[in-house]
Amino acid sequence: MNFRRLAVRSLPVALLVLARTACFAQAAPPGPTGSLVDLVNSGEFAYNTLERLSAYANQASYNALTANPNGPLFCNAQTQTGPSATCPAATFLVFQNLRSLVQTANALLGNGGPTRYSLNINDQAVGFALRWTAAEELSAPGSVATGFANAQLAGVAQRIDALRFGASGFTVNGFQMNSGESLLAWSRSPALGGGASADDIGIASRWGGFLNSSFGWGERAPSVLEDAFAFDSRDATVGIDYRFSRRFVLGLMGGYSDQRVDFDSSQSVVGGGIRSIGWSLQLYGLYEFDAGPYLNFSVGGQRTNYHTNRLITYPSFNPDVPAVDATATGQTTSTAILSNLNAGWPLNVAGFTAEPFVGLQYQGIRLDGFHETSVNNVTNAFVTAGSPAGFDFDYAEQHINTFEGSVGVRFQYAFRPPFGVIVPYAKAEFHHRFDSGLTQVNSSYNGIASSGAGFDLPSDRPNSYYFQYAGGASVVLKHGIQAFVQYQSSAHVAFTTSHLISGGIRGEF
Repeated sequence: MNFRRLAVRSLPVALLVLARTACFAQAAPPGPTGSLVDLVNSGEFAYNTLERLSAYANQASYNALTANPNGPLFCNAQTQTGPSATCPAATFLVFQNLRSLVQTANALLGNGGPTRYSLNINDQAVGFALRWTAAEELSAPGSVATGFANAQLAGVAQRIDALRFGASGFTVNGFQMNSGESLLAWSRSPALGGGASADDIGIASRWGGFLNSSFGWGERAPSVLEDAFAFDSRDATVGIDYRFSRRFVLGLMGGYSDQRVDFDSSQSVVGGGIRSIGWSLQLYGLYEFDAGPYLNFSVGGQRTNYHTNRLITYPSFNPDVPAVDATATGQTTSTAILSNLNAGWPLNVAGFTAEPFVGLQYQGIRLDGFHETSVNNVTNAFVTAGSPAGFDFDYAEQHINTFEGSVGVRFQYAFRPPFGVIVPYAKAEFHHRFDSGLTQVNSSYNGIASSGAGFDLPSDRPNSYYFQYAGGASVVLKHGIQAFVQYQSSAHVAFTTSHLISGGIRGEF
């Protein structure tokens, strides 16, 4: 036999085998060992990223309870049938739930491990059970906080537009609006020069106020890491401002938001929802230069309270193991710092205005850590409705920081009917994110929080850019009274469609 020729022919095959081995070794996720991990990594069944992450976390939690007899928490995998000194009641509930998942994996793998407490479900149902226990729903409050921030920043933008285009008896698209003039004379008055002083334009009052309200709604499509949900919000803003001069205005705005998120069980393995109530306070300002360009800013904060409701339900076909039907509830709070800086330059031709603008926006949101409470929803031979279920989680604090730049253009035209001025407008914006936008939900079962084992679930990576569109109309009446209505929507926001209808009234006093 020509061993040299055999070695030469075998070399490419050996290299291929080594390369594939190295590839799989590199791709193999680090983490705990055990039946759940073996099941999701076996290749015999199709499990997605969230199910795999849940399997690792549940296996690590089970190992933390069963691996060390001398540890502070220890539940005997072979003989534990009730609470004990090292496996107290809350811990034992968690242990029971984890044991049924691990022994179900034993049954599916046929690895010879114990199966007495197996749920006797198939591989797909195991994937569903892993999703039910993952608590990925808690990435949704970040979306709620960001949505509230965006709505409040939009309220500031609408007020500043009003100051520049007609509110409080100043100007609308270059048309003078002195409150002392008759309506007929006002509606036919000539364009106002950009360099006029406050006294030159005959300000009746330097104070102005406004009240806006909006309703938003939308949907989030399901992804591997996050659930599908529908949402809606009712927002209100009220504010007051003072015009120090023709060029400079400073104001203060307060906001309120009532938002609801309903998880869509028809699209994701999920159930429950989140309700939130929020308040905000922002300082804003506007400075207009002689030649037409302007700068505006806002800075402030918001605080939001959340009530979370999370369902956990999956079947059992083992008469010795109950099916799971439980609810986990919790309360938490988020605080946020908001800031916004914009610059633009309106270009006027008769009653038509084209206005390019640029902006920077920062949001720093902190969601406080909290503890859930979980209870069983049904009464059967094993549990009583309202009794502890062992599916409640301890959540770590979350931080969500976004920094965006935007560029856009606004078009409008001013009509002058006998009763005032009507200004329809449309605008489009391109937003670019300068940060990754990734967040992570870190949690563990309450009953074993001290063990150090837990879930680390990342959010979806948001798109690096998106678009925002708006259209509406303002009407300006005598004495500086102004009303508006606007529709706003976004495009290319990852997995999300949203709509916002807003309206308001403004005036001087």
